[in-house]
Amino acid sequence: MKIRKVIAVILVAVIISLAMATPVHAMVTPGSQELTIVVINAPVDLAMQIVYDGELETDGTFRVEENGRRSSRAWETYYRFSLSSEPQGVWPYEEITVLISSGEYGEFEITIPVPSWHFRREFAIRLDLETQTFSPAYSHGRNLIIALCWLIPLFAADSLIFFIFGYRNQRSWRTFVQKNLIMHGIFVGFWFLLHLFLIPTIIGILFAPVLLFIWVAKLIVEVTVFKRDVVEKSKKRAVLCALLMNLIGAFILILLGMYVPLPAAGIN
Repeated sequence: MKIRKVIAVILVAVIISLAMATPVHAMVTPGSQELTIVVINAPVDLAMQIVYDGELETDGTFRVEENGRRSSRAWETYYRFSLSSEPQGVWPYEEITVLISSGEYGEFEITIPVPSWHFRREFAIRLDLETQTFSPAYSHGRNLIIALCWLIPLFAADSLIFFIFGYRNQRSWRTFVQKNLIMHGIFVGFWFLLHLFLIPTIIGILFAPVLLFIWVAKLIVEVTVFKRDVVEKSKKRAVLCALLMNLIGAFILILLGMYVPLPAAGIN
């Protein structure tokens, strides 16, 4: 399949996804403002709590989630704080102070500037326990590492299957490497775009139909390419090889989606 046909598949996927995202975005009601603190290789006993003088609760109408909800993905641990009990509530001050404590690093406080909720209802920082300082949580370098964490196992698994099916010819491997990296790059790249430019609620709604569409398009392209261009063995073997690659790749993608950190925009 020529590269212009692959590009056409991408454009169709983008158009369909945007068409689905537009009405969904209109229906989604923004939740309360949320703070996420990201820690790399966090100790098991690390705890975080919002610190304030009690003025926020005097009238009984404004309460915050004092203790962060902890979750982890591989090397990253996240502490998430909902900053209001109201559905569209926001933190009313320019700063927020968080108390951090653990057996290894002791107890200390950090004060975080709160961005305007009009521009960002969810904001995140990365906490360095060694220096007790914070910085923007997400960077291009981080997203590049995550992309490699997706691409390397997918390519390695496909290469192993290709080898097991008996392909040894240099021309076969050249075709495999070229087409495989292009298709995985498209798939992972589109997955990244969903996370970088759509809010989590919309991602949750679009995840299954959009990713299924892209996976089916990828499957069709690879079966067609293998059947036509990988001629070292029979066409039947080439088709079976492409099918098995995609089935095992789907399983690997599920595992990566469950355990590897997700891409995010570097906006504090």
